[in-house]
Amino acid sequence: MALGYLLDIEAVLGLKVTGIINNTHLMYDTSLDDIEKGENIAEKLSKEKNIPIKFTCINSKFYHNNSKIFTKYDLFIIDYDIKNIGNNII
Repeated sequence: MALGYLLDIEAVLGLKVTGIINNTHLMYDTSLDDIEKGENIAEKLSKEKNIPIKFTCINSKFYHNNSKIFTKYDLFIIDYDIKNIGNNII
């Protein structure tokens, strides 16, 4: 499935993907297991397409609740608030 998305993105944009970002999350229901599963999927895709994984992206609130998290790749910690995003669109 991930490979199909990657190929679609390349076809639509006319560009080659040069890096993979693991952005696996289930919003506020994310678990450490979800992050690990996402890294495994990204790793498989990385090997299949010979594209490096740049980092694993996680929400700052998740990070603060799991600050001893161990990931295979560098962490990129972000903030997101869906309520604010929705309010800014309207």
